[in-house]
Parts: sequence; structure tokens; C-alpha cells
Amino acid sequence: MKWIFIILLLLFGFSEASNVDCLAIALYKEAATEGLLGKKAVLDVIQTRMNESGKTACQIIKEPHQFSWVTKDTKFVATKEQLTTYRFVSKMPPVVKGATHFHTSYSNPKWRKHMKFVGRIKHHLFYSERHGK
Repeated sequence: MKWIFIILLLLFGFSEASNVDCLAIALYKEAATEGLLGKKAVLDVIQTRMNESGKTACQIIKEPHQFSWVTKDTKFVATKEQLTTYRFVSKMPPVVKGATHFHTSYSNPKWRKHMKFVGRIKHHLFYSERHGK
């Protein structure tokens, strides 16, 4: 029995961060000062991308050029506070439904010109894909 547990840990326990950890850390890193609505908006974007791509939260968050704080050495182990915040925010209704992109108000990415503005929450602006060009 002990060997089965060790094999399961080796296969599933050590290799990848959990999606909950990835999401909890992303909410903290991206929207720590944005309040609960700002955190929920970031979660909405990640969840929309997950639904559209079929990828996991960790895969979305770790994609190159998506989140400036992510490096190959980033550890995805959330604190109890980050997990609690994520669990609360994840139960809220969507605040930027359909949004796939966001940026801070002090940046000016070129891609925004080709997107539909969805809304602003504190220092983040949210966008969705334009359909029917």
C-alpha cells in the first residue's frame, strides 16, 4: 500500500502546480490592489480563455508573454490567504463576461485597437474579441 501511495505522489503530486494554486497566485499578482471585483475580472478572463482553448488554468497562465511576472522559475504554491480569496472570488458572478484580454491603465498595447472594450475596474481595462468584422 505504501508503494502505491509513493507512485501516485510521483505521478501526480510533485510534477505540476494545481490549477487552483495557479489561479490563486494569478489573482494576487495581477489584482492585489484591485479589490474583489478586479480579482474576479482577472479570473473571468482566464476562465474565458480556458473555455475557448480547452487549456488548463496553469497552461493559460504560463503561456509566454501573457503575464509579466511569470518566469520559468515561478513557483505556483499559493498561500492560505490567496486560496481563501480565490475560493470567495470564484463564487461571484462574472463581472467582465466574455473578456479575453486586459491591461493596466498605464500601458498602451497595440492589440487593444483590434478588440472590443468591455469595461474598466480600477487600473485594469478589459476587452473581448471583435466578431463579425
